[in-house]
Amino acid sequence: MKTIEFDLQIITPLFMGNAYQKAELRTQSFNGLIRYWYRLLGGRKETEDRIFGTANQKRSSKGRVIMKISSQKLQIKEFQKHLNKQGIPVHGSGTNYLGFSLHHKPKDKPEVRRQYIDVGQSFKLIFSFHPTLSENEIKQFLCAFWCSIYLGNFGSRSRRGFGSIICTNNTKSYQTTLNINDFNLSFYIDKDLSKWYPEQLRVIQDLNCWSQREGIPYIFQNMEIYRLLDIKKTGYRDWISEIHKNRTGKRLVNEPKTLNKNENDAINLLDYMGFLLNAYRSYYMPDYSEVKNFLQNPSKETLQINRVCFGLPLNFFYSSIGKSFRFSEVRRASPLMMKILMYNSKPQGLIIIFNPIVNGKYSYYFDPKSKNNWNKIYIPDKDIEITFDGFNPIIDFVNSLLNKKIIEKIDFRRQS
Repeated sequence: MKTIEFDLQIITPLFMGNAYQKAELRTQSFNGLIRYWYRLLGGRKETEDRIFGTANQKRSSKGRVIMKISSQKLQIKEFQKHLNKQGIPVHGSGTNYLGFSLHHKPKDKPEVRRQYIDVGQSFKLIFSFHPTLSENEIKQFLCAFWCSIYLGNFGSRSRRGFGSIICTNNTKSYQTTLNINDFNLSFYIDKDLSKWYPEQLRVIQDLNCWSQREGIPYIFQNMEIYRLLDIKKTGYRDWISEIHKNRTGKRLVNEPKTLNKNENDAINLLDYMGFLLNAYRSYYMPDYSEVKNFLQNPSKETLQINRVCFGLPLNFFYSSIGKSFRFSEVRRASPLMMKILMYNSKPQGLIIIFNPIVNGKYSYYFDPKSKNNWNKIYIPDKDIEITFDGFNPIIDFVNSLLNKKIIEKIDFRRQS
């Protein structure tokens, strides 16, 4: 079998584990994420089944890529929110916000803390390709793996920046170890991201074997990439003043907790990214008033809550009236993803957006239970229908960051 190995390093806490949530590296988890990105690339269903295997009533087959993990004993920790001296979660902490579900205390139950594999540790991921796979199929698999590493993350809360992994060796050796010709995909960041990403994505696109699949977002049509600019050179205070117009509340998020901390720490950058999202969504109008009015006078059958487009579950709590509104029964994947990378020993932050609307409907990945009504959710236990204004709040969030030069767009599409 043809074999290639990758040296990988964990950049942000990796919440990957078994059925009992005990932290460990699992080939099944890597395989599932690589397959997920293969679909977003637009790989053919028949080829996907050949590479990754299939199991259904008509037929089943094993995947043609064998995956192995090689590592030393990895350090395991438990996630804990940043707490103040009174033991209360620090208000405005970005990582508290992004990792809200990883450390919580259910009512009348013991405190729950998720285990994670600590940052800075390395391991090898080894792929062995069955002789029946063609050179082109191996290339397609490597493209999907590249996307899983450099566009996505792994494990729980992966869409919110946890489980970020990068490759630390320049694996262009596949040209010799796998005897693959005319394939210049690089797994090692050797230049500025604004140049590196377009180059690599065009190498992937040049395979000319991708096409959008029904109901699934397409990387080369539905995806946008933005990079964070230097936090100390951006006008985030002007941005805060602008987005908080007409908002009131004693817990408005106004200041990042990591502004004066080590700028070379990836966790600090993730905390800042969490601050940006938290600040934008904090007391978001008109959602905040709409839900509060409903709780005070629950006679409506329909509510418009635009924040839903950022993903579910979603909770509202109003201390002034002692009531809450929770979406804990309903789940919807977020079209907004965060990614932390390292380049020249400094962390780099990305915001990756997938427009979830494919041919006028919410795609399968973002709304598997309601494909035909992408802007409506029904909450059975509250006997109410939730509507929202499509994708606009996420677009507004990104545009607000662009206008204040907090982020910049990485344009990877070829000009027609």
